[in-house]
Order: sequence, then structure tokens, then C-alpha cells
Amino acid sequence: MHGGGVAPDSLPRATDYHVKLNRNIDGHRDRYSGHREHLMRLLATVGGAPSIGIFGAGNCTDLDAQQLAADFSEIHLIDVDAEALERGRESFPPAARDRVVTHAGIDLSGFEDRIDEWGDRFPDATELGRAAVASIRSILSQIGRTFHVVLSDCILSQLPIAYRRAWVTSRTNWSSLFTAITAVHLGSLVGSLERGGRGAIACDALGSKTAPELRDRVEATPEELQQFVKDGLAQGKFALDPDPASLLNGLAVPGLRALVDSPQVTEPWLWDTGDLLLVYGLLFRRT
Repeated sequence: MHGGGVAPDSLPRATDYHVKLNRNIDGHRDRYSGHREHLMRLLATVGGAPSIGIFGAGNCTDLDAQQLAADFSEIHLIDVDAEALERGRESFPPAARDRVVTHAGIDLSGFEDRIDEWGDRFPDATELGRAAVASIRSILSQIGRTFHVVLSDCILSQLPIAYRRAWVTSRTNWSSLFTAITAVHLGSLVGSLERGGRGAIACDALGSKTAPELRDRVEATPEELQQFVKDGLAQGKFALDPDPASLLNGLAVPGLRALVDSPQVTEPWLWDTGDLLLVYGLLFRRT
């Protein structure tokens, strides 16, 4: 199942990929301004709180550091890339930086240390399920605390990339892996929330490389974007990945259902990264 040219030490190799990616996008703050406004509006629906944990914070290029510093007493940045988190921390006002805590070296996909092992032999459903539960526990242990608010910052679509770069495998295996990665991420978000805390997930679900017609909808209203997606799905032109409906279903599985209240999907917006991305927000509360 391995692709060509795969080196040993899967976790350092996967981490190195994320580091290079974050270095490449570090200077895109101006380009991300529209997306940043939407993302901060998503957080505004949650409201200020004593603490926030931002999963996939990276360089914080798409975050309004000044607004975060005003709305939260503690800001915790969580990512695998230590260099990016330090750049992110430096983007905050100097007087607020002592309230910004970085949690580096955390593989939010849960399985990057097994890329080589699973590239040779993909696990069956039972083994994959056990590994997912262990990964959630490991992530929560590494973070070491809970928060009043959590934000998943458009990281979910990025989590499978290291595996895609390393493997050639079946559609069934990809589907099983993506389902497990999503379960790890949702479980980590819910598990890191205080009781009564609020969760927000921003996820890019479609890009103009897959749906070039998105380029013609830069000025579209949310309602027009929703109609575009509805028509495209009905005509089989594309699929949403991740599908916001599947994320809602993921929050309703037996292990999370009793811990999550009032999950909902927001209207979509567009994010220009060079590729034009369709982004959805999801909101929920920890019971």
C-alpha cells in the first residue's frame, strides 16, 4: 500500500510535511481576510469565555488575534507544528502573549505514527476502533486540560493528507481511515470541553479544483451557495468532503450523543486560498 519513495520514521516525516505547509502559507494574512471575518463571526455566536482551545491553529493566519485576546482570558493553540504555533503566538498583541499557551507536537489525526505500519497492513475494523479510542485519550492527555470553548480551525480536511502522500490503497480502506480520523477529531473536541462549554467547527468541504463553477460565485449570497451545492449534489457533479451532515451524524454516535446538545450547521461561505474553498460552520454545546 505504500507509495514510492517513502522514508522511515513515519511520524517525523508527517510532521515535517505540516511544518513545510505552514511555512508556505505564513504570509497569506491579507488573502485570508474575508474568511477570517466569517470565522470570527462564527466564534461570536459562541461568545467570550475564560478559555478557548483552538485545534489546528498553525500560524493563526486566519484568526483575528486581537479579537481573541479581547474575548478570552486564556488562548490555547493546539497543533503538531511547534514553529507555526510560535509564529501564531507572536501575532497576538504583546500585552496578551503571556495569556497564549501553545500545545505543540500533537498529531490531531491520531495515527501518523502508524503510517508505515498500516501502509503494510491496514487494520481491521476492531483494531481501528481500538486505536481511535486510544488516540482520543492520548490527545486529551497531551493537552492536559479542558476549555470553555473549542474551535476546530479548518483542520479536518488537512488531517488525511500525510496518509494520502504515503499510501496507495483501496477506497474501502480510505473510507475507514477517514471515518476513524473524523471520530478521533470529534471525540477530542468534545472531550476537551468543560460541561456547558461550546464547540465550533469550521470545515472546508469543497474546492474549485473539484467544482470550478465555484469561481463564478465569489459574490454569491449564502442562500445562493446552498442552492449551488444542492443542485451539484443532486446532479452528481461533486461530493462534500467532509460532509457537514456526516459530522452531525458523527456527533450523534453512542459515545458522544449523551455529551452533545444542539448541534447545528451554519450557512456556508467562501475562502480564497488560491483554490476557492466552500466552508461550513458547525456549532454544538457540551452537556
